[in-house]
Amino acid sequence: MACGLMLCGATFAAEDRVTPDEVVGSVQVWLEENVDDWVFELVDIDQAALGETLNAVQQELTEALAPDAEPRREEAEELLSVLREFKATRPYAVRLHDFFDQLVMPAPPTNAPPETPARPTPAATRESWLAVMSGRAAPERAQAYLEQLQPIFQAEKVPPELVWIAEVESSFNPEARSPVGAVGLFQLMPATARSLGLSTWLPDERRNAEKNATAAAKYLRYLHNRFGDWQLALAAYNAGPTRIAKLLRESGSFSYDAIANRVPLETLDYVGKVEATLMVRQGVDLSRFSQPTVTVSE
Repeated sequence: MACGLMLCGATFAAEDRVTPDEVVGSVQVWLEENVDDWVFELVDIDQAALGETLNAVQQELTEALAPDAEPRREEAEELLSVLREFKATRPYAVRLHDFFDQLVMPAPPTNAPPETPARPTPAATRESWLAVMSGRAAPERAQAYLEQLQPIFQAEKVPPELVWIAEVESSFNPEARSPVGAVGLFQLMPATARSLGLSTWLPDERRNAEKNATAAAKYLRYLHNRFGDWQLALAAYNAGPTRIAKLLRESGSFSYDAIANRVPLETLDYVGKVEATLMVRQGVDLSRFSQPTVTVSE
C-alpha cells in the first residue's frame, strides 16, 4: 500500500510527467489489488493514508490538467467514476470533482476590486419605502401629537403635513436621543436648537414637544426658503445646509435629482422615507407644495 495509488517513485518524476490515463490506470490497479467492496463495508480503512494518496493525485492533476483542462474532462470523469464506486472513496470523488471544476473555471484574482453595488435612485428609494410604510401602522401617539403640533407648523407657514417628519425622526417620542446628540420629536442637534432659541441644558427644551416642533418648523421654513425645494430642504435637514449648498454649486443645478448621486446614502434614504411617509399617512406629494424663490448661498 506504500506505492500503488500513492504513485511513488519514477512515475511522478518531473522529467517523466504522468498523463491523465496513467493516473486513472494507477487508481484502478490500486483499487483492484487492495480493496474489495466487502472490505469497505465491514472494515474501517486508514482514511489518513487514503487522504495522502488522493492529495498526491490532486497534485498530479494540477500539473497534468491545468494547461488544457476542459478537453480532458472525459479522463477526469473516468477517474471520478472509479472513486464513486466505493463507499469509502465517494467523499473524495466530490472533492476531486470540485477541484477539477476549479481548474476549468479558476476563481477571479484576489486583487480584483470588489463590485460596487448600484446606488439606488431617488425614485427607487421612495418606492422601496412606500412598500415598507404601507404595511406599517402609525405610532399610537401620532394622532395626539398631530392635533397638538400641526397648528404650530401652520403658524410658521410650513405645510402641517410635515409634522409626520416626527415619525421618521423619533417615532413621535419626545424623549428620543440619537447617538450623536440629537434630541426630541424632530431630533434637533444642540447647535441648531440653540440657534433657534432653545436651551439645551437644565432644562433641555428640546424635550418639550411644542418648543421642539416650533424650532423644527422655523428651521424647515428657513431651509425651504433657501433651497426652493422640499426635497432639498429635507436633504439639508438631514445632511446640513452647507453640504447641500456645496453640492448644488458644483452641479450647477437647483435640482435634488442632480445631486442625489452624491449626497450621503443616509440622506438619500431619509428623503425617500419622509416622502413615502407623507404619501402613506396623508396621501400627499412634496411636489404639490408651493415653491418659493431660490436663495442658495454659502
